[in-house]
Amino acid sequence: MNESKKDKLTAGLLALFVGYLGVHRFYLGQAGLGIIYIVLLFFTCGISGIVSTIDGIMILTMSDADFDKKYNQEFFYSGGNMMNQPVNLQATTNAAEEIEKLDQLFQRGVITFEEFEERKARVLRK
Repeated sequence: MNESKKDKLTAGLLALFVGYLGVHRFYLGQAGLGIIYIVLLFFTCGISGIVSTIDGIMILTMSDADFDKKYNQEFFYSGGNMMNQPVNLQATTNAAEEIEKLDQLFQRGVITFEEFEERKARVLRK
């Protein structure tokens, strides 16, 4: 799965200008919510426009770190700032390589020991 990093400004502007169609939710990878916006548009005489405006304001006012934590989980980051070369563990096919990358992130202080152990266990369960 080759996913790209979602942009906070793009998501917020989509929510403000065409959010009543759920476009921002599709952009953020939340197709189910996008469909709900479309249903709300037709069955509630446009309430999705009000909800999407609130959504847009919330997205634009949240910190970059919170946005990345919520919508860019597939990338590892440090202190809310994306590293120069984000590591996408899902693209790695070998569990040993994934664990080695996790260890490197732990050694550099990017993730805590608890995060390392949790993600290592997740890799081993695959």
